[in-house]
Amino acid sequence: MQSVQRVKEKMEKIEYPAGSTEKWFGGVKHKFRFEGHDAFIVEPEKPAEGVPWSWCLEWPDAFVERCAAPELLAKGFHHVHVNVHGTWASPEGMKVLEAFYAMLMKLGFHKKAMLMGLSMGGLYSFRFAMENPEKVAVIYGDAPVCDLREYPEGNRGKVYAAYGFKSPGDPRISKLNPMEHLDILVRAKIPVILVVGTADEVVIPALHSDRLEKRYRELGGEIKVLRRPYVGHHPHGYDDPSQVVDFVLAHSPA
Repeated sequence: MQSVQRVKEKMEKIEYPAGSTEKWFGGVKHKFRFEGHDAFIVEPEKPAEGVPWSWCLEWPDAFVERCAAPELLAKGFHHVHVNVHGTWASPEGMKVLEAFYAMLMKLGFHKKAMLMGLSMGGLYSFRFAMENPEKVAVIYGDAPVCDLREYPEGNRGKVYAAYGFKSPGDPRISKLNPMEHLDILVRAKIPVILVVGTADEVVIPALHSDRLEKRYRELGGEIKVLRRPYVGHHPHGYDDPSQVVDFVLAHSPA
């Protein structure tokens, strides 16, 4: 009873950043600007003890009902996003994400986030976890980009320009490429769940998800892969995302 009271008092003290609000899948979305970027925090109707939260790193309005966020919100998770689109998870983008995380810590959120990486958001998720392993509880990647060297050719030029890379063979890639530093995530015991369309011709599984799974298992990390036969890059998620939700809940520290 005392624990419930403490949680209630803690939640009542959260002062969301000034901005506008709107309803969002049974919660309240607080929209605001953060260091020049659009951002939001969705407040659940009944916040869970420990203040757990999910963080959609990219495409927060895509396939929402198929990608676990509403179900986690119903379980008491907050849901957040800050728009750093166009930074391609470069060091510049990481600075904004880390500052956003620091702001959430001041609001009283749990120190470990559930990261949600759809497509390009996978690169953001794995890059953030690589740089900040102590801040991540679990990663959900959906058709995720996992390897800078194999970034899909359509936007590869823009991505490499953001980093200052010259080509996939640029030796500087190794330092910032999550595929080459999965040992950091494994040592931090960060579990990963992937949803992969086997017919994806945009983020090709053989170059991304399959390779990440193989390496993660070799390193002794915990990973679960849900493959969707004959499905391409879209749609992300599932009509029933319960498998992803259950995995996240099982690995939530809050």
